[in-house]
Amino acid sequence: MTAPALAAPPVHSRDPFVSIIMPVYNGGEYFVRALESARAQVYDRFEIVVVDDGSADRGHAERVAAAAGASVRFHWQENQGVAAALNAGLRLMRGDVFCWLSHDDLFLPFKTARQADFFRRLGHKDAVLISDYALIDPAGAVVDHVRADHEALVHSPLSTLLRGAVNGCTIFAPAHVMAEVGTFQPEFRYTQDYHYWNRMIGRYDFFHQPEILVQYRVHPEQGSNHPEAAREGDALWTRMLSDRSEAERVGMAGSTLRFFAWMADHLATSPYRQAQAFAEAQRDAARAGCKFSVALAVPPGASAAAGSLIATISERFGGDVEICAACGSATEAAQLRVSGKVTVSCATDDCDAIGLLNSALMRTTRPYVIPLRAGWATAERTAAADWPARVRWLQDEGALAMAAGPRRGSVRMRDALIGQPAAQVQIEDLAIHRLLIDEGRQLDPAAVHLNETMAILSFVGADLAIGGAM
Repeated sequence: MTAPALAAPPVHSRDPFVSIIMPVYNGGEYFVRALESARAQVYDRFEIVVVDDGSADRGHAERVAAAAGASVRFHWQENQGVAAALNAGLRLMRGDVFCWLSHDDLFLPFKTARQADFFRRLGHKDAVLISDYALIDPAGAVVDHVRADHEALVHSPLSTLLRGAVNGCTIFAPAHVMAEVGTFQPEFRYTQDYHYWNRMIGRYDFFHQPEILVQYRVHPEQGSNHPEAAREGDALWTRMLSDRSEAERVGMAGSTLRFFAWMADHLATSPYRQAQAFAEAQRDAARAGCKFSVALAVPPGASAAAGSLIATISERFGGDVEICAACGSATEAAQLRVSGKVTVSCATDDCDAIGLLNSALMRTTRPYVIPLRAGWATAERTAAADWPARVRWLQDEGALAMAAGPRRGSVRMRDALIGQPAAQVQIEDLAIHRLLIDEGRQLDPAAVHLNETMAILSFVGADLAIGGAM
């Protein structure tokens, strides 16, 4: 085992006390080497908790642990699987931090020290650390290095999980985080780790430390080679994909369509055919489906025009569209509610068109939103508008906003802002993802009119291309 060519970081008085949990099952000579690697840590504040999960060679692990010194504690239990052994370690550990070392893997000497140093410098008490690792063969020779895409993980910590970048033996997790997440699930004998990380990452962020600190042994006897592991893996990956919210999917890939396409490609390199098929089906459903919301501003006196417009939109798009209208008077709101095809709210009597549309935007629930004014969207204009095409473009490109202006080419929003006639953009040219609304963005209340380009700038930015999607 070769140590990295790095200087050991200094030990600080506020460095955490680390518990290294070692589940063992028929570990043999692999366990001897693994325990040696744990004891060889150039870090003073750690303990090792060995849990023998009912090994057939009972007594071997206990003798090895007893000879290792006072820093090693030993526990034996009837065979229940890795999850139960880890849970025993969680109950027995005294440290501030949980680390895991399998009986056939190795810690490099600076693993604990460098992670404690990284954790201290990060200054985030809830941080969960992972690192890169090397692959070794049964004899201990390094055969490859596994390095995660650090920039991608910084941009989207959740992708740490879905890229399969979490190796359990690289984990460095605060004890209070482990306590909050709970115990490993014994019913999963081969995927207990990723089920746990899936629960953990919904509450806490993973931070990637771009250093190789662990050697992961690849050999014929490891559990991941068992046929049942593939069945569990299929169910696990399907669950992890299903658990992701729209916001999470967009955060990782730009759109639900792109997320499932990315995951289908990723799973194509795995043994998990059912999970791959699930991702492909979700990708195809996102491509075929074009459900969107229309946010409609209805100024006083425009309820008749709004009613006609709602009927036209409903007839053309049916269940593919949700219509949310905001009216300037309670009477007109009551009139529109009669149709039953629209969600209607009543803003304050002194609310202008921009305030009405902001109110309507807040009531939408579908991922993509088209903003409209009752006075603009005549039946003829509605019949000509291809809003599903805008939604498809946003999905394909992974964009959160687009403006379908009157021309193609390199014209951008800044051209509209400085008044170039060919770049004029109105509110009805806009399509946005609802995440922007959830972030608190709105049409600029300082704008005088809704047809001012300035009114929509908070959604699109000065660099957005105009007309590029149509």
